[in-house]
Amino acid sequence: MKRLLFLLVLVLSWGNTFAEEYPFLNIEQANGTITTIESTGASFTFSDGKLFVTQNGTSTSFTLTDLSKMYFSTTSGIKTIDEEEGNQYDVTSVSGMSIGKFDNLSDIQSKLNKGVYIIKSGQKKFKITVK
Repeated sequence: MKRLLFLLVLVLSWGNTFAEEYPFLNIEQANGTITTIESTGASFTFSDGKLFVTQNGTSTSFTLTDLSKMYFSTTSGIKTIDEEEGNQYDVTSVSGMSIGKFDNLSDIQSKLNKGVYIIKSGQKKFKITVK
């Protein structure tokens, strides 16, 4: 039943929005984790109690019982990071795969492929987009 409800909400939301107006889909899990996905070109499938989101050849899965809400937005929650001297930046993909460690922000943006990444510096975490 929950799977059907999520599918119905997703279809209704998708049908009533345009990617140009709402370029990001935010998926919030019960533990408070929010995953932001570019809605343009994304595909959604349900199988074995999971939601699979595929964007640019990368697939991310979410267990339906762990989801609390999904919503479209005009912003991705991506913030500007003030570079701090001597900090090292741990970079992770939005699917949780470790990309590597970098010494400065300009290295991150010049060496990564286009996409959205999670940056951790000290106790702070940020999302960035590389275009």
